This record gives sequence, structure tokens and C-alpha cells, in this order.
Amino acid sequence: MTTNKTWMTDYPEEVLAWMRQREAKHLNYNGKSPQLASRGELVDLICMVTEHLKLSVATTHLAVHLLDRFMDSHFILENQLKLTALTVIMLAAKFEEKDVNVPGYPALNALVEKQYTVSFFNMMEKFILNFFKWNIGTVTVAHFAEFYLAKAVSATDTVDGASITCLDIAWQTLWKSTSYFVDLSLHGKLVLHIIWLISLAYHLIFVTLKTIKAA
Repeated sequence: MTTNKTWMTDYPEEVLAWMRQREAKHLNYNGKSPQLASRGELVDLICMVTEHLKLSVATTHLAVHLLDRFMDSHFILENQLKLTALTVIMLAAKFEEKDVNVPGYPALNALVEKQYTVSFFNMMEKFILNFFKWNIGTVTVAHFAEFYLAKAVSATDTVDGASITCLDIAWQTLWKSTSYFVDLSLHGKLVLHIIWLISLAYHLIFVTLKTIKAA
């Protein structure tokens, strides 16, 4: 999966406030889906497909977010579970990716041996969009991680006493270390609480750095 490093801004406080507002509007996730036992397999499918199609981490996390909330409120036929997972990938990609990178039905269907028709995809897309009242865009763990990491490396930082010669490489290295925990957040409600604590830690670091720079 790739990252969308889009959080470099001169107004970080305003952006963070907006993100918190969006997060507060999330539908509750209760983990009570009748097909909860299939969640792990579906999340693995989403990760496999987004990796294969080189979609962003934000797309992966938004797709899982949509899957969890939709499954939590519906009984989905066994033979339509993969269809649901593929559809949330497409919807998440439409929100997070450039148009040229949004996968169509044929590309997604080919990854599950062409199990579904276009009419099935269209039907599931409408069901999901109607459930969310067409408001599928939101922030996830991936967005918060990218936001905080965008402020984690600066031109004045050093490594073993030496100046950082390439900020982008330094950012990518830091992202690789963080992505392990970001990926963990996809795999269970308990881990989501752990990641929330990590997010809080990042926030405290962000505020501390801001205070130091202002001093």
C-alpha cells in the first residue's frame, strides 16, 4: 500500500480540529455483525486487493471502516460477503484516490474469479451508499498517522549528529516504523483502543513540539 502525504499545511491546528470533528461523527462500531467470524478474512481480502492495485493506506483503512459499520447493521448473505468487501474498496478509492487509480468492477471482479455481475456490484454500491446517506468520506487511523508524521521530521533535525539530507527519505523511514501499528488497527476492536492511545501520544508530542518552538 502507498501513502498520501497530503497533510503538510500552515494551519495544522485547524486541520486537526476538523479531523476530530469528522471522527466524532463516526457511526458507532459495536462488533455485533452476524458475520463477525468472517471479518478477518474480509479484512485480509481488502488488504490483499489494495496492495495488488497499489492503492493508498488511507483507501484501505476507509474501506475497512465502511465494511465494519455496514456489516454491524446488516445480515449479509454468505455469497455476498466478498462482494461487499470489493464494493467498499471501490467506494473508498473513489474518495481517496485520483480518478485514474480508482478500480472498476472488472478489475475487482477478476480478483475473485469473476464471481459477480455488474448488476450485483451496482446493487451493493447503492445499498452501502444509502446506508451511509452518501456520506462515506471521513478520517481514519491512517489519516491521523499521516498527519502527525508530516510534522515529525523537519529540516533542523539530525541523525547521530548529522543533518538530514533528504526529508522525504527520513519521512518514509519513519512511516515504515509506524505502519506496523497502523496496520494492526485493522484487525480488532481491542487494538483500536491501543491505536487510539498511540494517536493521543502523537497529539501530545505535537503539542509539546509546538510549545518548544514557540518558546
